[in-house]
Amino acid sequence: MFRALGKSYQRNSDVPAYGLSMRRMKDDDDIARLAHELDEAELFEQGLRSRIIAIRDALAAGHAAQALSLCNQTLNEIDNQADVVAPSRRTVAG
Repeated sequence: MFRALGKSYQRNSDVPAYGLSMRRMKDDDDIARLAHELDEAELFEQGLRSRIIAIRDALAAGHAAQALSLCNQTLNEIDNQADVVAPSRRTVAG
């Protein structure tokens, strides 16, 4: 029997002890990967927010062509980004 988060659990006698530690290691790896993806998503969001502010400022200053250009650049960068939710496995042609 072991305790986790204040709850007691009975170990299944069919599961070897190393299986539990392997599962914990996999869970730790998953948590680390998800935390990294969250950090990347937050940075991406901050970049988008700064682009939106620049586009809004260009429009407010009456520079529609500049705002449109910034929009197009931003859309191209979004299209070129790997998917944050389900990372793509792009290969580099050599």
